[in-house]
Amino acid sequence: ASVGDTVVTAPVDGTVIEVGVTIGAMAPVGGAPAIVLADLKHPYIEAALDENDYAQASVGLPVKVLVDALDGITLEGTVTALSAVGNADQNGIVTYALIATLDTAHIAATAGMSVRIDVITQRADDVLIIPTQAVRIEEGRQVVSVLDDRNVARTVPVSLGMTDGTNVEVKSGLSAGQRMALPQEEQ
Repeated sequence: ASVGDTVVTAPVDGTVIEVGVTIGAMAPVGGAPAIVLADLKHPYIEAALDENDYAQASVGLPVKVLVDALDGITLEGTVTALSAVGNADQNGIVTYALIATLDTAHIAATAGMSVRIDVITQRADDVLIIPTQAVRIEEGRQVVSVLDDRNVARTVPVSLGMTDGTNVEVKSGLSAGQRMALPQEEQ
Protein backbone atom coordinates (compact mmCIF):
# COMPACT_ATOMS: atom_id res chain seq x y z
CA ALA A 1 0.00 0.00 0.00
CA SER A 2 2.82 2.44 0.79
CA VAL A 3 4.42 1.83 -2.63
CA GLY A 4 1.09 2.54 -4.33
CA ASP A 5 0.89 5.89 -2.57
CA THR A 6 4.31 6.92 -3.97
CA VAL A 7 3.63 6.22 -7.63
CA VAL A 8 3.20 9.35 -9.72
CA THR A 9 1.02 8.89 -12.79
CA ALA A 10 1.11 11.47 -15.56
CA PRO A 11 -2.25 12.87 -16.62
CA VAL A 12 -1.20 12.68 -20.31
CA ASP A 13 1.13 10.64 -22.51
CA GLY A 14 4.56 12.15 -23.08
CA THR A 15 8.27 12.01 -22.47
CA VAL A 16 9.93 13.22 -19.28
CA ILE A 17 12.26 16.03 -20.35
CA GLU A 18 13.08 17.53 -16.94
CA VAL A 19 13.09 16.28 -13.35
CA GLY A 20 13.21 19.01 -10.70
CA VAL A 21 13.32 16.73 -7.64
CA THR A 22 15.74 14.22 -6.18
CA ILE A 23 15.13 11.21 -3.96
CA GLY A 24 14.72 12.26 -0.35
CA ALA A 25 14.53 15.98 -1.11
CA MET A 26 11.61 18.25 -0.42
CA ALA A 27 9.29 18.96 -3.34
CA PRO A 28 9.92 22.28 -5.11
CA VAL A 29 8.08 25.27 -3.71
CA GLY A 30 6.82 28.42 -5.36
CA GLY A 31 5.21 26.74 -8.32
CA ALA A 32 8.34 25.10 -9.77
CA PRO A 33 7.45 21.83 -11.51
CA ALA A 34 8.66 18.53 -10.07
CA ILE A 35 8.55 16.79 -13.47
CA VAL A 36 8.12 18.29 -16.94
CA LEU A 37 6.50 16.20 -19.68
CA ALA A 38 6.53 16.97 -23.39
CA ASP A 39 4.64 15.52 -26.32
CA LEU A 40 7.58 15.01 -28.67
CA LYS A 41 5.39 13.38 -31.32
CA HIS A 42 3.49 16.64 -31.92
CA PRO A 43 6.05 19.46 -31.65
CA TYR A 44 5.10 23.09 -31.87
CA ILE A 45 6.73 26.51 -31.94
CA GLU A 46 5.95 29.34 -29.57
CA ALA A 47 6.82 32.76 -30.96
CA ALA A 48 6.14 36.42 -30.26
CA LEU A 49 4.91 38.65 -33.09
CA ASP A 50 5.21 42.42 -33.10
CA GLU A 51 2.12 44.51 -33.79
CA ASN A 52 2.81 44.87 -37.53
CA ASP A 53 3.29 41.13 -38.07
CA TYR A 54 0.33 40.28 -35.85
CA ALA A 55 -1.99 42.41 -38.01
CA GLN A 56 -1.20 40.17 -41.01
CA ALA A 57 -1.20 36.79 -39.23
CA SER A 58 -4.14 34.44 -38.76
CA VAL A 59 -4.81 30.87 -37.65
CA GLY A 60 -4.40 28.42 -40.51
CA LEU A 61 -1.57 30.25 -42.31
CA PRO A 62 1.45 28.14 -43.29
CA VAL A 63 4.82 28.70 -41.62
CA LYS A 64 8.40 27.89 -42.52
CA VAL A 65 10.74 27.27 -39.60
CA LEU A 66 14.53 27.38 -39.99
CA VAL A 67 16.35 25.22 -37.42
CA ASP A 68 19.94 26.51 -37.14
CA ALA A 69 21.13 23.48 -35.16
CA LEU A 70 20.11 21.18 -38.03
CA ASP A 71 22.32 22.82 -40.68
CA GLY A 72 19.61 25.19 -41.82
CA ILE A 73 16.90 22.57 -42.32
CA THR A 74 13.52 24.20 -42.92
CA LEU A 75 10.40 22.65 -41.40
CA GLU A 76 6.85 23.41 -42.43
CA GLY A 77 3.86 23.89 -40.22
CA THR A 78 0.65 25.78 -39.58
CA VAL A 79 -0.36 28.61 -37.25
CA THR A 80 -2.73 26.99 -34.74
CA ALA A 81 -3.19 29.77 -32.17
CA LEU A 82 -2.78 33.54 -31.85
CA SER A 83 -3.16 35.50 -28.65
CA ALA A 84 -5.97 38.05 -28.74
CA VAL A 85 -4.20 40.18 -26.13
CA GLY A 86 -0.70 41.62 -26.44
CA ASN A 87 2.01 41.59 -23.80
CA ALA A 88 4.11 44.74 -23.24
CA ASP A 89 7.74 44.39 -22.14
CA GLN A 90 9.59 46.82 -19.84
CA ASN A 91 10.20 49.14 -22.84
CA GLY A 92 6.54 49.22 -23.83
CA ILE A 93 7.05 47.01 -26.90
CA VAL A 94 3.89 44.97 -27.45
CA THR A 95 4.08 41.41 -28.77
CA TYR A 96 1.45 38.74 -29.36
CA ALA A 97 1.90 35.02 -28.74
CA LEU A 98 1.74 32.65 -31.71
CA ILE A 99 1.72 28.85 -31.68
CA ALA A 100 2.46 26.84 -34.81
CA THR A 101 2.36 23.05 -35.07
CA LEU A 102 5.07 21.41 -37.15
CA ASP A 103 5.20 18.61 -39.66
CA THR A 104 8.44 16.95 -38.59
CA ALA A 105 8.40 13.68 -40.51
CA HIS A 106 11.97 12.33 -40.63
CA ILE A 107 13.48 15.43 -39.00
CA ALA A 108 15.56 15.27 -35.82
CA ALA A 109 14.22 18.51 -34.32
CA THR A 110 13.86 18.33 -30.58
CA ALA A 111 12.32 20.37 -27.78
CA GLY A 112 14.14 23.58 -26.85
CA MET A 113 15.95 24.20 -30.14
CA SER A 114 16.23 27.80 -31.31
CA VAL A 115 14.45 28.52 -34.57
CA ARG A 116 13.49 31.36 -36.90
CA ILE A 117 9.91 31.39 -38.13
CA ASP A 118 8.34 32.95 -41.22
CA VAL A 119 4.55 33.17 -41.38
CA ILE A 120 3.51 32.98 -45.04
CA THR A 121 0.78 35.61 -45.43
CA GLN A 122 0.82 35.70 -49.24
CA ARG A 123 2.17 33.42 -51.91
CA ALA A 124 2.82 33.73 -55.63
CA ASP A 125 4.15 30.88 -57.76
CA ASP A 126 5.82 31.03 -61.17
CA VAL A 127 6.28 34.80 -61.22
CA LEU A 128 9.06 37.07 -62.44
CA ILE A 129 10.89 38.76 -59.55
CA ILE A 130 13.55 41.46 -59.41
CA PRO A 131 15.51 43.01 -56.54
CA THR A 132 13.57 45.84 -54.90
CA GLN A 133 16.70 48.01 -55.15
CA ALA A 134 16.29 48.00 -58.95
CA VAL A 135 13.00 49.90 -58.72
CA ARG A 136 12.83 53.67 -58.54
CA ILE A 137 10.07 56.26 -58.88
CA GLU A 138 10.18 58.71 -61.78
CA GLU A 139 7.33 61.12 -62.43
CA GLY A 140 5.08 59.11 -60.14
CA ARG A 141 5.74 55.80 -61.96
CA GLN A 142 7.68 52.73 -60.89
CA VAL A 143 10.54 52.16 -63.34
CA VAL A 144 13.67 50.07 -63.82
CA SER A 145 16.70 50.41 -66.08
CA VAL A 146 16.97 47.67 -68.73
CA LEU A 147 20.19 47.04 -70.70
CA ASP A 148 20.09 46.50 -74.47
CA ASP A 149 22.54 44.39 -76.54
CA ARG A 150 25.14 47.20 -76.40
CA ASN A 151 24.78 47.58 -72.59
CA VAL A 152 22.96 50.89 -72.97
CA ALA A 153 20.38 51.47 -70.25
CA ARG A 154 16.84 52.62 -70.99
CA THR A 155 14.08 53.31 -68.51
CA VAL A 156 11.09 50.98 -68.57
CA PRO A 157 7.87 51.43 -66.53
CA VAL A 158 6.81 48.35 -64.58
CA SER A 159 3.73 47.19 -62.71
CA LEU A 160 4.70 45.44 -59.45
CA GLY A 161 2.99 42.99 -57.15
CA MET A 162 3.93 41.33 -53.87
CA THR A 163 7.25 41.87 -52.14
CA ASP A 164 9.19 40.21 -49.33
CA GLY A 165 11.25 43.35 -48.79
CA THR A 166 14.19 42.03 -50.80
CA ASN A 167 12.54 41.01 -54.07
CA VAL A 168 9.37 42.19 -55.78
CA GLU A 169 7.00 40.52 -58.25
CA VAL A 170 6.84 42.06 -61.74
CA LYS A 171 3.31 41.87 -63.16
CA SER A 172 4.11 43.69 -66.41
CA GLY A 173 6.81 45.72 -68.16
CA LEU A 174 9.61 43.11 -68.15
CA SER A 175 10.21 39.67 -69.60
CA ALA A 176 12.28 36.80 -68.26
CA GLY A 177 15.86 37.02 -69.48
CA GLN A 178 16.06 40.80 -69.79
CA ARG A 179 19.14 42.32 -68.20
CA MET A 180 18.79 45.18 -65.74
CA ALA A 181 21.13 47.85 -64.46
CA LEU A 182 21.11 48.08 -60.68
CA PRO A 183 21.84 51.39 -58.95
CA GLN A 184 25.45 51.84 -57.87
CA GLU A 185 26.01 51.68 -54.14
CA GLU A 186 27.08 54.97 -52.62
CA GLN A 187 30.55 54.91 -51.11
